[in-house]
Amino acid sequence: MNQNPCPAYCWLDLNRTFEMAHTAKRQARCTNVELHNGAVYMELVIRNSPYGCLTTSTWASAIESTILAPLRRIPKGHDWLVAYDQRTIFTISDEVVYWSSHGIQYWLNNMQNLYHDGIDDSIHIQNALGYTQSIGTKKVSLSLRGVGSWSTLLANIGVFNDLVSCQYLGCSLIRQANNSVDALGLSWVDDILVPGVSPGITLVQQVIGPFTAIDIKWVVKPSSLLRFVQLWRAQLYQTLTTQTGFEGTVATVDPVPMHWMQGGTQFYGGNPMCPYGTPQPYVQPSFGYYDDCGSQIPHTIDLSGFSILFSMLWMPSSVSVPNICAMCDTTVRACTQALLQSQRFKPTGNILAPASMTTLVQDAVALNICFMQMATRNGIDFVLTQPLIDARYNDPWTFYGWVMIYDWLVGAREVYRFDGDESSVTLMSQTAPTVTMAANPLELPQHACTYIWYITVYVTFVLCGVGVLALLYALVVKLDFDGRNLFQVNRVVGSTWIGRPVLFLRSMTALIVLSTSSVEFTNRNGFAALLLAPRSFWLSALFAGEATWLNYIIQDILLPLAKGTSKYSFVSPLVTWIALVSWDQSAPIEASATAQSNCTISYLGLIVGCESGLVSIGSWPRLVNLMWLCLGLSVVPFCFAQFHRWFRGVRDARIESPSYVSAAAEAYFVSSGDLDSVASVMAGLLCVSDVQFDIKLWQPFEKVPHGTVQTVPVLPQTQLPIPDESRFRRVVRVGIMLLGFMYMIATLVGSYTFLNLTQDTMANDFWWEGFNSTGHQTFLASWFNTQLQTTNSLAATQLDNSQYSDPLQLYINKTATINVRPLYAAHIQSESNTLTAVVAGLRNMDGCDLPWISSSYCFVDFNQRWAMAATVNREHKCQLEINN
Repeated sequence: MNQNPCPAYCWLDLNRTFEMAHTAKRQARCTNVELHNGAVYMELVIRNSPYGCLTTSTWASAIESTILAPLRRIPKGHDWLVAYDQRTIFTISDEVVYWSSHGIQYWLNNMQNLYHDGIDDSIHIQNALGYTQSIGTKKVSLSLRGVGSWSTLLANIGVFNDLVSCQYLGCSLIRQANNSVDALGLSWVDDILVPGVSPGITLVQQVIGPFTAIDIKWVVKPSSLLRFVQLWRAQLYQTLTTQTGFEGTVATVDPVPMHWMQGGTQFYGGNPMCPYGTPQPYVQPSFGYYDDCGSQIPHTIDLSGFSILFSMLWMPSSVSVPNICAMCDTTVRACTQALLQSQRFKPTGNILAPASMTTLVQDAVALNICFMQMATRNGIDFVLTQPLIDARYNDPWTFYGWVMIYDWLVGAREVYRFDGDESSVTLMSQTAPTVTMAANPLELPQHACTYIWYITVYVTFVLCGVGVLALLYALVVKLDFDGRNLFQVNRVVGSTWIGRPVLFLRSMTALIVLSTSSVEFTNRNGFAALLLAPRSFWLSALFAGEATWLNYIIQDILLPLAKGTSKYSFVSPLVTWIALVSWDQSAPIEASATAQSNCTISYLGLIVGCESGLVSIGSWPRLVNLMWLCLGLSVVPFCFAQFHRWFRGVRDARIESPSYVSAAAEAYFVSSGDLDSVASVMAGLLCVSDVQFDIKLWQPFEKVPHGTVQTVPVLPQTQLPIPDESRFRRVVRVGIMLLGFMYMIATLVGSYTFLNLTQDTMANDFWWEGFNSTGHQTFLASWFNTQLQTTNSLAATQLDNSQYSDPLQLYINKTATINVRPLYAAHIQSESNTLTAVVAGLRNMDGCDLPWISSSYCFVDFNQRWAMAATVNREHKCQLEINN
C-alpha cells in the first residue's frame, strides 16, 4: 500500500464507523471539514490495492496487531473484514461513482516535507504542418529529503510510524478499540513523538494544538487576486518597456511590526515546526518548506520593483515612505531608496474602480494570513501575531503584507493553514529560491527539416548547373538562339531535370514558410520579449515566387489535355504570386500560446506529469488554404482556356515535335520542333559534336541540324533556308535574348537567395527561424512557468504582447536558464487529484515503484519451486495463498 505521502487518516471505512484520528478534537474536526476528502479514508487506498495487501504487506504484522485484530473485537468490525475480503474491484469509472455515492468529492493530502514532490511538465510547439513536438518546461525529481529535514514530523508522524509505534506499545489505531491510545492512557506526543521540552514546544501546543494532530493545508490563491495581478502586470509591462532604469530586485529589508518593538523582547522564531529556538534579539522567518530548523537567522523581505509598485497600489495617502521604512530595523536607508526609485515607474491611471479595489482588499483580509513569532519578555513566554493586511488599513506594515501577497501570487511564497485542536493559524511562508534548469537541446527536432533542406539544395544546384550549361552553349553558338525560350526556364528545366515530386517539396517549403509566423527576439529597455516581425515585401515576393512551383507542377500534369492553351499558362503563376504576396503582407500569421494544465498522477501524492500548453508558430488552416489557392488558380484558368478553345473552335497549329522532346518543351518553347542548342540544354538534350545525349532516356542519338524541322515518322526531313534579318528585327531579337538571360539569372539568384533565407527556418522541424535552446526554448519554458503561477487556463494569446516580456533574463547568451518554482509540484498535486486520476494513480503504479507496494512474497515462480517466506510458519500460511 502506498503510504509515503504521509496521510493523516480520520476513518478506516467510508461509512465512518471506525475512527482513526489521534485526538478527539481532531476527530471532531474531521467530521466538520474533512467529510468529502478522500485522502482521510484508509479504505480507499485498500480498495485499490491488490487483494490480500493487508496480510501480505511488509507492514502485515503491524497492521494485524493495530487494525485487524482490534476490528475482530469491535461490533461491525468482523462484517467489514468479510466485506473487504469479498470486495469487487470496479472499473475506474465505476469506482469513481462508488466514491461519489459516499460523498467523496476531492482528494487533498496534508503538506509534508519528508518527500520532495516530483513533476515532469512540458509544452507542445506546433508548426504549420500540424506536427507537434514536446519540450520540457520543468522537471523536478521525487526525492527523500531525510528525517533530519522532516520538520512537519511534528504535525503528522506518518501512518507508517503510527503502525510501528502502536505495535511496539500494544495499542490500536482504531479509536473505538479497548486498547486504543486514549484507552490505555497513552499520549501521542509524550509517549510516541517525545519532542522534548522547550518554550516553543509549549507555545505551539497552547496556541495551535498538540503535535501529531495538526493538519497543514495548502491555501488556494483567490481567483479575484490572480485575475487582478494578471491585468496589472499587463498594464505595467506596457509602461516599463518604454522606459529605462527599472530593476527587478532592488533591496532586502528587515521590517518589524510596530507593536513588537518593545524593549526587552526576544524571539524564539516564527516557524511552528521549529519550536526549539533559543531567545534572539531579532525577529526570525516564518514557516518554510526547506527550513530544517538548523539555524536562527533574521527575518528579511526582498523588495522588487514589481512588488513595490504592486503594494503601493493599495496604500492610502496617509501612509508615506518614511512611515513604511521606519519599521525596518537596520535597513531604513536601503528601503527608502528602493521605494523612491520605483515610484517613478508607477503606471498612469488604474485598471480598477475603487469599489473593485475594496472588494479585493476584503478578499485578502478574509484569508486571515498573519506573521507569527514566539517571543519572551521579562520571563514570560507568549506568541505575537501580525495580520498581513490590517483591516483598518492604517498600519504601515500592510505595505509589507501586500509585498508578500504579491510574492505569493507569482509563486515565490506559499500560504499554509495550520489546523490544530486549539485554533487555526494561516501563515505566509518564507520565499523559496527557484530551481534553475537548462533547456535540453536534444528536445529540438531536426530530422525532417534536414532532409527537406538537402532537397532544396539539390533543386538550387540543378537549376544553377543547367543555367551555367545554357550560358556556355550560348557562347559556343555565338548567341545564335531564340531568347524567348529563356522565359520558360523554370517550367522546362524543372519538369525535365528535377521532377515533379522534388519540385512539390520545394513549393511546399515556400508555402510552409508563408504559413509560419515570423518572430524575433528583442530587448525592450532590459525586457526580453518575442516580437512579431512581418516579412518585408521583397521576402514575401521571393517566397511567393518559390511557391508557384506548385502551379508549374499542376500545369505540367495537365499538359496532355492542354493542347493549344500553353500561351495562357503565365496567367496562373502570376495571379497566384500576386495573391500570395498580398495575403502575406495584409494578414501575416501571428504566433500564439495557449496555457492549459492537464496533469496525470504518476505516483499518488508524490509525482505528477503535466502537459501545460501549446505554442502555435504556424497555421495548418493557412497552409491548406494556400494550397487550395494554388490549385484553384491553376485549374480554373485551364478550364477557362479549354472552354474558350472549344467555343471558338480553335485548333492547335503547332508542329508535332520529335518523341524525345519533353511535353513541357513542346508546349512552352517557341519552336519545339526545331530546338536550338540552348533550348536543347533546358529540354535535357546535351549536344556534343554530331551526337545528342538525352538525359531523360539516358542514351545518345544522332543530332538533328539546327534550322531544320523534323516530324516523326510521317514526313521526311526537310531543310528550310533561314531568311536574312532586318536591323530592327536583329535588335529586337538581341533585346529579347538579353531579357531572357536576365530572367534566367534572376531566377537562379532568387533560388540561391531562397536557399540562404530558409537555412535558419529549416534548422528545426518547427520551421521557426532562429529557434534555439538557450533563447526561444528557454524563454517559452519560463513564460509558461510564470503564467501557470497565476492561472491554469489561458486562451490563445499573442506572444509578442509587451505584457509577456521577461525582465529577469535577456536570453542573448548561453547562460539563460529556466526558472522553476520548486513547490509547484506539490500544489499541482492538489489541483490534479480528481477522483478519476486518483483511482488510476492508485492502480497504475509504475513497475519501478514495486518495492514500495510492500508485498510480502511467498514464491519466486508460479511453480512454487523457490520459496521466499521469512519463517516456517509464514511458509505454511503461503500454502493458503497459492491463488493470490
